[in-house]
Amino acid sequence: MSKSPSLNYCEETISLVHNIEEAFIALGERLYKIRSEQLWQSNWDSYDEYLMELKISQAKASKLVSIYEKFVMEYGIEQEKLSKVSWSTLYTMLPLVTDKKSAKEWVEKGELMKRDDIEDEVREFKRGSVCEHKNLEDLHIQVCLDCSKRFRKYDN
Repeated sequence: MSKSPSLNYCEETISLVHNIEEAFIALGERLYKIRSEQLWQSNWDSYDEYLMELKISQAKASKLVSIYEKFVMEYGIEQEKLSKVSWSTLYTMLPLVTDKKSAKEWVEKGELMKRDDIEDEVREFKRGSVCEHKNLEDLHIQVCLDCSKRFRKYDN
């Protein structure tokens, strides 16, 4: 029995997302090599100029390189395994990855949990306890009706 076209399309989309995440890990590896070996020097005046050519912010490049350095170089986690977790989730869990065992555990959590839940666990770990959310501040958002830009407005 053959798969329906809609099931094929959905499965291809899952594969596409997996390939994108795999590409982000590979990009982290490449950026690490380009930066550390200064491969940019022959055609660009600086690494930052090279990043501008790629249209990648310094912050994003730094995050991708940090993921590669910690998970792959330091703890030997396979890139294929990492690609099952979004790169942004991997970056969120970085502060709690302290050894190979914790790296594996967090990657496994990342495969099963939503990013918001990972962020909650990271906050709880850093805080040392579950937050009861008793100390809240109201935050208001203003929206320009002409251009739709949003602004945060604090009452203090």
